[in-house]
Amino acid sequence: MVKFVRLHWFGLLLSIFVVLFMLFMAVIAVAPHNDAKMRGFTPCTYQMAQELSRDTSHKMMRIFKIVNNGYFCYFQVISEGAKQFALGKQKTPWENYLFKAESFDEIPEEGEPFSDDLLKANVLDDKEVKEDFLGHEEKGNDDEKQ
Repeated sequence: MVKFVRLHWFGLLLSIFVVLFMLFMAVIAVAPHNDAKMRGFTPCTYQMAQELSRDTSHKMMRIFKIVNNGYFCYFQVISEGAKQFALGKQKTPWENYLFKAESFDEIPEEGEPFSDDLLKANVLDDKEVKEDFLGHEEKGNDDEKQ
């Protein structure tokens, strides 16, 4: 057994790393990313989506950096859950990111196509995007009147 570990220590460490990474990715894939209360991974996903939508350069390293920062944020959420569990503030370590997501209770009225609830539901709560959409809506209404 000792001889096996001496000969294959690097492969064993690498296998452990790969298994932990696959568990991390499985947790992220299963967890909700669109919650009305902005819990769990939702703020990380929201921030990553905003940064990717603002990036007009489309450079591969810039996109990689944004996605990488998003995964570090996911890791912080998981470590925060473990910390809260260790302090006794949560029943389970995964309680802060594995939950049933809540959606918005009321659907916005038809007269308000770009209400705040709809913008949040579609992850478009950025001021620039909101102003841009509202500007296009007003421009479209002016064209219809003429």
